[in-house]
Formats: sequence, C-alpha cells, structure tokens
Amino acid sequence: MTRVTSSQWLKAGLKVLETEGFTGLKADRMVKKLGVTRGSFYWHFENVAAYHAALVDSWATLTFDAAKDLAKAPSAKDGLLLLIKAAGGSNHALERAVRVWARSDPLVGTKVDEVDRFRLSTLETLFTQVGFPPAEAAFRAKLLFASAIGHSVVDKKVSMDPQELERLAMFIVQKSEE
Repeated sequence: MTRVTSSQWLKAGLKVLETEGFTGLKADRMVKKLGVTRGSFYWHFENVAAYHAALVDSWATLTFDAAKDLAKAPSAKDGLLLLIKAAGGSNHALERAVRVWARSDPLVGTKVDEVDRFRLSTLETLFTQVGFPPAEAAFRAKLLFASAIGHSVVDKKVSMDPQELERLAMFIVQKSEE
C-alpha cells in the first residue's frame, strides 16, 4: 500500500473539489482515488469534517500565498495589474466549487467570507497606494473584486480572453486625469 501524506490528501481533495464538487469529498471515494486504506485517511484526519476544514484552509492558503507575490511588484499599479492577470488565469473551477460548497456549509462560508475580506482589503490598499482617495479606492476594489468573481463563475462562452482582461485591468486602474 502507498503511504500518503496529509498534504497529498489535501491536494487530491482540491482536485476532486474542482472536478466533482464538494459531494465528491467522501472518505471512501478519496481512499479509492488515492489507492490507500481508510486507516490512512483517519491517520491524518479525525473525521470527514476535520478533513473538510483542512481542505478549505488549504484553499484559503493558496489565496493568501498568491498575495505575497504582490509585494514583489515594483509598484502598486504593477501589483494591481499582476493581480488582475493572475485572476484571469486562476483556477475558476475551484473558485466556483468552493463558493457552491460555501452555500451549504457554514464553516466553508465563514472561510470564504474571510478570504473575500482579505481580497477586498488587499485591493483597497493597492488602489490607495496608486493614489486614489479612500472612497474611490474602496469603490474600485469592489468593482474589480466583483468582476473577478463574476469572471470565475460565468460560462466560458462569455468569459473574457486575456487581452480583454488586460483592457479591463487598465480601465479600472487608470486614473481619470491620466
């Protein structure tokens, strides 16, 4: 039998969540996918609820880690543009699946709310650093956030291609006097 680490369980869970949704996150199904025994699952997680909690924390960590890359940008404007480009290429299926899951699981809903507050706060800070007054920075942060989340849930037939996303980014980041 193969040994599987907790991080491998979480990585597999994120993949199942992305492709099958939260209903695919059953211990028996995961055991079969990974080719291990149920004991392996319970070695790492007390129960399915603990696995779900660790899984949603893992998803949140992906978001928080991505924000660290913004600190490497030469300017706040470059950070915003980098963030927008990253959102265009991010894993939309996983974002959709987590948001659907959040509607039926209060723990997941709470974590999504935390991540959303973090995302909005990060955007507001960047817009303020670009030079927008606080109210305008908050407005643009909400606009960009809503656009990104909307982009992640729309059908592929109406989603934006990379050039359109870049155009949207420039539109939202551009100051009127520039």
